[in-house]
Amino acid sequence: RITIMENANIYNIEMLLKNKLRTELSDFRNIPVWMEDDEARKFLKLIFEKSKEKDKKLGEVFSYFHMPETRISADILKNIFIDDKLLKSTMGSICILDGDKNGAKIENNIITLPSNKMFSPELIAFNHILEKYENNDYKFWDNLYKETGYTGEYFRTNIKENVEKITKNKNREKAKKEFNKNISLYEYSLKSWIDENQNKIDKFLEDLKKLFKKVASYQKIDKNLWP
Repeated sequence: RITIMENANIYNIEMLLKNKLRTELSDFRNIPVWMEDDEARKFLKLIFEKSKEKDKKLGEVFSYFHMPETRISADILKNIFIDDKLLKSTMGSICILDGDKNGAKIENNIITLPSNKMFSPELIAFNHILEKYENNDYKFWDNLYKETGYTGEYFRTNIKENVEKITKNKNREKAKKEFNKNISLYEYSLKSWIDENQNKIDKFLEDLKKLFKKVASYQKIDKNLWP
């Protein structure tokens, strides 16, 4: 008996020939996503988590992204990805810079994280929580306390002054130190920012989708997983 395979592609055929499931074939397949630091990777993971809540199918797509735990400056990353002599090494990878950089070049597989006013992830979190404090957003502080244990009063007396100094001076190392000292506070702030800036998230995901489709075949991943 002859059975017609619907939606046949190279990946379905490979699974059939090797008698394997998609998950077995994908065990060693991934798309390297190069980023500047841990804070950037944390922000991207939060974007993925929030996006999967709205579209569960994105979970499989995001599972192919591998973020090496490195600290590399934006300038070095940009230079690597725009270097023609390194094209064979980078054509199967994606570079995502912080939103405070001007280096987006989608033709070179470079995009930037969503942001407002060109802020790094840390400054997005700091400015957002300061805004919530100034606006007396009771719902924000009530939900923050339920999820993390932080209160508006604790923020005012123990954190606010330092955060204001950091946002004013834009000292990156002090920002990283403060961010990681109160990580659950700023993770919540970033999640809140993501919820309130869906247009920026959608634009970022659209750019990421273009790059996924561009590099997926290079890593033997079905680009149609992200329709």
